Amino acid sequence: MFHRLYSDPVYIERGKLLNEMKKSGRLEQSHGYNPNFLEEAAKKDGFDKEKAQKQLEQFFSDVFVELSLKYGKIQDMGVAGNLNKYLNGNVYVEFENESSASICFLKTNKRWYNGKPIICELSPVVNLDAACCQSYETSSKCDRDSSCGYAHFLKIDPKLEKTLYASQWKYYHSKHLDD
Repeated sequence: MFHRLYSDPVYIERGKLLNEMKKSGRLEQSHGYNPNFLEEAAKKDGFDKEKAQKQLEQFFSDVFVELSLKYGKIQDMGVAGNLNKYLNGNVYVEFENESSASICFLKTNKRWYNGKPIICELSPVVNLDAACCQSYETSSKCDRDSSCGYAHFLKIDPKLEKTLYASQWKYYHSKHLDD
């Protein structure tokens, strides 16, 4: 989790929680989603690409709504579809503020999703654009394939994303008016 105001990145070894990490407002959930199911399912008879995309979007919606309602406004979110073990299935969430990210980190790490433990890390990445492979973002292809260290975010229907962010705005706007 990260917030846009965080300007002093802390570089750490992956998997270690340092006190400095609490300054970050960005969360990474390792391997929360298995994007390889698309490739695995494509090899089987009866593969339905539309159904697979629908499952991805249901997962995205589920995570977005729960994290937004419980922990705070989400600025950006992505699910990595890289073909390497260290990025594959990671969920990246950018919260509006540091406290939302910290609370989400603490409470979500104690949970399970779809029969798997949720493992979260706070990250020094300043924003999701900085973590995104620009080659993959513009052409859906990357020459580095599994050796690429940047996230290859899976495509979510823009209408769905617009609906989620609009609903979130309406929720927080009405909540603000009630206060």
